Amino acid sequence: MFGKAYEAQCRATKLAPSNAPHENRTLVLFALMLGSFCIGTSEFASMGIIQLYSADLGINIPTATNAVTGYAFGVVLGAPFVTLAAAKLNRRNLLLFLMGLWLVGNVLSSMTSNIGLFTVARFISGMPQGAYFGAGAVVAAYFFGADRAGKAFALVMTGLTVATIFGSPLATFLGQTLGWRNTYLAMAALGALTLLALFLFVPRTEALHGGSVVHELSGLRRWNVWAMIIVAALGISRRCQVNWS
Repeated sequence: MFGKAYEAQCRATKLAPSNAPHENRTLVLFALMLGSFCIGTSEFASMGIIQLYSADLGINIPTATNAVTGYAFGVVLGAPFVTLAAAKLNRRNLLLFLMGLWLVGNVLSSMTSNIGLFTVARFISGMPQGAYFGAGAVVAAYFFGADRAGKAFALVMTGLTVATIFGSPLATFLGQTLGWRNTYLAMAALGALTLLALFLFVPRTEALHGGSVVHELSGLRRWNVWAMIIVAALGISRRCQVNWS
C-alpha cells in the first residue's frame, strides 16, 4: 500500500526519471541506504549503552533517559522545521547538509561531560532524521522513475531494518568493549563515509531543486500522502514497541 501510494504521488508531481546508467543508480541507492543505516543505528544506540554513560556521567538511569528523549524531540521538531526551512534547497545538497549535521551531533555526543550537553547533542543528532528520509525519497524516485519509486524507497528504508537487526546490537557491543564514547565516534566515522558516498555518487542536477513552502505543503491535499503518513506512523510505532520490549 505504501509503495503504490508513493508511486502515485510521484506520478502526480510529474517526477521525471533520470537518464543515469544503471550502475550509477545502484551507487546512489547504496549511498542512501548507508545513510538510513547510520540514522537507524544512532536512533537506538543510546538505549543499549544507557547504563554505561549514566555511570560515567554520574547520574541515575531515569535521568539518563533524557538523552533518549532529546533525540526523540530532535526527530519530531527537526523533520518539519528542516523540511520547510530547506524547501528550496537542492535535494542533493540537503542530503549532504543533513548527514553533516548528523555527524556533528554524534561527535558532540562523544565529547560531552554532563547530561545537559549530552541531551543537546542527541537532539542535534535526531534533527536530520525525518528530513533525510524525505529527501532520500525524492532522490530515489528521480533516479528510478515514478513507476519504481516505491520499490526504490523501500530499498532505501532497508537500511533502517539492517540497523535494527545488526547496527544497534553492534553499537551496544562497541560500547561495552571500547567505551560508550567510542560508539558515537564509530558512528560518526561511518557518517563521514556516507557523506563521501553521497557527494561522489549522487550527481548534481537541477532536477532535484526544491520548491516553495506552499508547494511542499500542497501535497497534504492528496489522499495518498495521508495514506503514506498513516502507514508510516503505524509502522514506526510498532518498530518502537519491538525495540523497547
